[in-house]
Amino acid sequence: MLGLTGPLAAGKGEASAYLEQKGFVFFSLSDIIRQEAKKRGLDIARITMIALGNELREHFGPTVLADRTLENIRASKAKNVVIDSVRNVHEVQALKKAGVIMVGIDADPKIRFARLKERNRAGDVTTYQQLIQIEKQENSASDTKQQLRKCFESSAYFLKNDGTVEELQSQIDALLERIQ
Repeated sequence: MLGLTGPLAAGKGEASAYLEQKGFVFFSLSDIIRQEAKKRGLDIARITMIALGNELREHFGPTVLADRTLENIRASKAKNVVIDSVRNVHEVQALKKAGVIMVGIDADPKIRFARLKERNRAGDVTTYQQLIQIEKQENSASDTKQQLRKCFESSAYFLKNDGTVEELQSQIDALLERIQ
């Protein structure tokens, strides 16, 4: 099982999609938040998702998203799994305890902003300043908030994704050879 962490538009989605092509089953901690948002009739804008994730961690404990995702994985009986949207160091610890190998993916902030503009996804930031601001919010010292930098630093492996999709895929292939 692989867990992916890293900042916005670093390439976690591309990595997940590629791993799915290789037979991995995809799970996202954010799916737990999306389910809760839907239940409450809330939109799934990034700012709403961050606040709701923080609220769930405060109410149910800092590992709630990882715990619920691991329950879903066990229920699916999937063996090769990729888990995305790991944003709290307690989630990392819970996933590692379950045997997940954490992979940090990063890219230069200017490259990530260019990717955001290109993908033009609803709820994404629209200015470089917004990107920097949201990243400050995603790097809290609080146990129940997002801690992306701490998650990244606690990864076992690191991928630098400043290049093409094919270069990222090549790095993933090399990683899979190394850990299998």
